[in-house]
Amino acid sequence: MLIYQPGISNRSRFIFKLILHDRLGIDFQLTSSPEEFQAYPGPRIWYDLQWSGSGLFIPSTGLLSQTDIRPQVVSFFDFNGIPAFFESSDQRAAIPFDIFSAAFYLVTRYEEYLPFTPDRYGRFPADQSVASRAGFLNLPVVDLWIERLRLILEQNFPGINTTTHQYQFIPTIDIDHAWAFRGRSLLRCLGGAFYSALRREKGKLKMRLSVMSGTRDDPFDVYSYIGELHESVQLPLRWFVLFADRGGDDNNVSVKGKAFRKLLKDLDKTGETGSHPSLSSNRDFRKLRKEVSSLSEVLDRPIEASRQHFLWISFPETYRNLVRLGIKDDFSMGYPSTPGFRAGISAGFPFFDLLRNEETTLVIHPVQLMDVTLRDYMHLNPEEAIEIIHRIIDQVRLVNGEFVSAWHNESLSEYDGWEGWRKVYEELVRYAV
Repeated sequence: MLIYQPGISNRSRFIFKLILHDRLGIDFQLTSSPEEFQAYPGPRIWYDLQWSGSGLFIPSTGLLSQTDIRPQVVSFFDFNGIPAFFESSDQRAAIPFDIFSAAFYLVTRYEEYLPFTPDRYGRFPADQSVASRAGFLNLPVVDLWIERLRLILEQNFPGINTTTHQYQFIPTIDIDHAWAFRGRSLLRCLGGAFYSALRREKGKLKMRLSVMSGTRDDPFDVYSYIGELHESVQLPLRWFVLFADRGGDDNNVSVKGKAFRKLLKDLDKTGETGSHPSLSSNRDFRKLRKEVSSLSEVLDRPIEASRQHFLWISFPETYRNLVRLGIKDDFSMGYPSTPGFRAGISAGFPFFDLLRNEETTLVIHPVQLMDVTLRDYMHLNPEEAIEIIHRIIDQVRLVNGEFVSAWHNESLSEYDGWEGWRKVYEELVRYAV
């Protein structure tokens, strides 16, 4: 396929590659020569503000030819039952909006480079996104647009070959706290016991003392259960471990503990273990490098995957730092406060650095839902959570995307507020598989 665009840019190369090549399996070339376009005998797309009278016309807003970042006018309309924006009034257009710019805007997280009011952790809030304001955060609109484009291309170019991807389920487990009571210094154990006694938390105090005395397993030690569950459906896991010095909201067990290190080596045999960078490392590259390199030393292999603690992403610094460290895949693209499609797409895609206007080697895998979101942010009970999980999986399966779930070992402990949530995860795995 040949595509005409008067101002070819890295932006257009990126989004055409993502939509046409990566998602639809169509080989294409870009040209800025009207003469070359007119002479081409195969499928052609004219992508410009005005139509030349030949080829399939898809209107352009000019966003892909820009090199800076500026506020965009985003007004929504209904496109065959799917929300869309960057509408065109030209009746000759094959599709009534600039699908490439709209997809680029969502996938690159353009709006997160613009000024916004952060939440208490400094994150971009879901309710400030265009998807939330327009009510389509629960829809993979980019995937849905691509499927509509597929039909248009097949209708206009009989015989054109497109690729349909297979739905995929990628389960991931975060280890923020390897154990509830084990692996901590005597001082921390005594301090925790005193705190529980002070607050009259008799059940927690009894559990702590039982674990410390060795008469009971630690409640967060659910790794055998997780492994057996996933082995039963022959599905490998991705583990993301917080391997950082303790401080603030980063309070896993000591990274120097022998038992902790052995646990990580054992888990790495059941599925790939990646880094779960601490909150503090997001603002300190040296700390991030230390965390990744230290985990690499323990596992005796390069670390190639990550997920940010608290899903904390700052554009473009967070992803730039991961690229510098050789991270190939990141699983942080989701909102902590609500399920859905933060980038409007359910499949992995390369990180595009908007400030540098360049595609990078890092692949972003959107995560659609997280256990903490369902219980702590949305205050759902297990039965209500299962309903939400079914809806999200149905949406991903509909577009043959990647369903990525983010769970924690502690949420499978049936302890400390997580009673009844094992059945939620078991149903998630059953339904997703």
